[in-house]
Amino acid sequence: MAIELIDSLWTTHRVKGAIAVTKILTIEDEPDVREIILDILEAEGYEVAGAADGNAGVRLAEAFQPDLILCDVYRDWE
Repeated sequence: MAIELIDSLWTTHRVKGAIAVTKILTIEDEPDVREIILDILEAEGYEVAGAADGNAGVRLAEAFQPDLILCDVYRDWE
């Protein structure tokens, strides 16, 4: 799933005339997962920022002005 999403972003970024996605904010509470996502996106040439929770994500979104926000959503299914 993550690889497919990143491949889709890569294609969108490179297609002439498409909406350019260059700045991506990732909101993920698991530090290791967040760092992996940020590392992959940065290696592909995106300008990235990461936040550990929604509150920090909102503040960072206001300052960073991302083109895309990837947000982990936790739901308690019980």
